[in-house]
Amino acid sequence: MRSRPVSNLAALAVAALAVGASIAQVPKEGPVDLSMCFGGPTQTVSPTPQDRFGTYALMGGARAAAGPADALSVECLGIFEAGTRGAASQGYCVFQEASGDKIFGVDVRNAQGYTWEWRGGTGRFAGITGSGTLEVVGVMAPVRPGTLQGCRRVTGRYRLP
Repeated sequence: MRSRPVSNLAALAVAALAVGASIAQVPKEGPVDLSMCFGGPTQTVSPTPQDRFGTYALMGGARAAAGPADALSVECLGIFEAGTRGAASQGYCVFQEASGDKIFGVDVRNAQGYTWEWRGGTGRFAGITGSGTLEVVGVMAPVRPGTLQGCRRVTGRYRLP
């Protein structure tokens, strides 16, 4: 009976060491190059056959070729419009590491392009700032009506205090 609790404690200790070992010191500044894919529900209204307005709630993951973190979960909420006046959107996203440390920010799509800005973070990302561009790298068919799926490449720079 006694060996079972010890093995559970050993497993917890190994897991804690693995998480700690995977979290390296973050350089104070540098490039950002990450790819993220996501999916989730949308809500839309269409005042005309050509125009639509809506909201989205997306979840997914991100892998970094460069930047302060890799293997992040991502959750975003946003609004969009598409139609006779063009396309525009604004989203608010939270990226989270396995440790629980987070980076949060906003992305904007308008006639000038598709940009992002990090506005802060928690834990080892406290005070992070950064900005850059987004590129649509995957347009996917919805898995069911009322959903949105896709991938984006996020590039730019970041800075920590």
